Amino acid sequence: MAGPSIDQRRLDELVAQPSETLNVELKSWLDLSDAHGAAKVARAALAIRNRNGGFIVIGFDDKTLKPLPVPVGMDVVSAFHVDTVQGIVSQFAFEKFEVTVGFGVRDGVQHPIISIPEGVKTPVAAKADLFNPTDPKKRVIARGDVFFRTLESNGTPSTAVARPEDWKDIVEICFDNREADLGRFLRRQLASHSAAELLNALQGGPGGGEPEKKRISLKEASSAVLERGYQRYLEAIGGRSLSDEEKALLDHGTWSVGLQFEPAREGEVADEAFFSTVTSSNPGYTGWPVWLDSRGFRNTADQPYVSSNGWEALIVSAESGWMSSTHFDFMRFEPNGAFYLRRVLQDDTTPNKITPNEAFDPLLMIYRVAEVVAVALAIGKGLKFDQQQTRLGLTFYWTGLRGRKLVRWADDFRMTLSYDVCREDTITTFIDLPLDTAPNAIAPTVDAATKPLIAAFGGKRIPAEDIEAHVAKLLERRL
Repeated sequence: MAGPSIDQRRLDELVAQPSETLNVELKSWLDLSDAHGAAKVARAALAIRNRNGGFIVIGFDDKTLKPLPVPVGMDVVSAFHVDTVQGIVSQFAFEKFEVTVGFGVRDGVQHPIISIPEGVKTPVAAKADLFNPTDPKKRVIARGDVFFRTLESNGTPSTAVARPEDWKDIVEICFDNREADLGRFLRRQLASHSAAELLNALQGGPGGGEPEKKRISLKEASSAVLERGYQRYLEAIGGRSLSDEEKALLDHGTWSVGLQFEPAREGEVADEAFFSTVTSSNPGYTGWPVWLDSRGFRNTADQPYVSSNGWEALIVSAESGWMSSTHFDFMRFEPNGAFYLRRVLQDDTTPNKITPNEAFDPLLMIYRVAEVVAVALAIGKGLKFDQQQTRLGLTFYWTGLRGRKLVRWADDFRMTLSYDVCREDTITTFIDLPLDTAPNAIAPTVDAATKPLIAAFGGKRIPAEDIEAHVAKLLERRL
């Protein structure tokens, strides 16, 4: 039996804005009854599993990111039936894992999307040989091969047999997943406040034994990134011609984050290699990820550009409807390790589900904060910051909160969680953590970042175990 199904919105987002990353591989149309087609799926599935999960998106050119026409006579749904795909993966994976197949729709065409689960604890090797049917002496897959999604092979995301320089990442991913299991066990067994502080200290999380002077310095640095980013945002807005509908988005609530890696780098240039490393390292936990790659967007005004030795993009879309794609994002990232992101609250851009400027869904924000932290860790590792010496400082900033109530609405289970309205219009929080933090151990950090925000609504508190469950849901790509 295959794993849990993927939300249709997520599937459609993957094909609407396709990109090649370490966790997402684009493939042209394949004949899975052919050895070459089966090999490509098997290699990609094993590589993504070893990269801790992701997606294989079928029917796209991986260079142009454009959709390809469906081969004549192909029944897409039957050709990529989950039993067929699972059979191929199980045939070649030494350690079996379940996959899911869904179909994203673009321009009326169904594109198969194979979802590979996260949670790998031991590297998955190929358990069988597969020979080239036109050259029987040549192996397409060799027993014992460990495939991996890597940047080391040619500088761009690719699937290849793991090289010596890849093994550090592979071992670290497996170790992080094992460490996370232990962390979850300890948090369940030790629920007291003092125990939580102890765990944070052991993990190097907020308040974890770091000299206060250094933490204050990092707080100031990330706050400075937030301020500089906002000024750049104002300049970008001033240079953009907006429709009346798009200008209306400026009146809604927002959330922003300033991220600084410490120690910062000097003398680096915001070139194409830097941009590709950042965007390729993004695990793509959601269909509209933080610090996303907008190079393939149809509106050229949304595409990234270099300014003052940093990459920027102002993405504006005021489309409406039940499957709303309304977005108002500004992002900037610099090679010195400074990253900025500003977004209009989703609570204000989905009018068919919730009235703008009235509600605030805390679960949505837990997902967003968790995504920022997890993606920041992935980008830092992709940029080869020293994992033992580097810390991340993140300052979060929310606006337009006054008068809102806590309402759970995004998952179609509408419920008012607090009838007390927020009396503050803006809220700022700060967290810091070491770069070698395991992604599956970030729940306490997410709790620290969102606790003051949620408490502003009549003292409401989301239990730590609930936050951990929602963080796990994000990391497992089950949104």
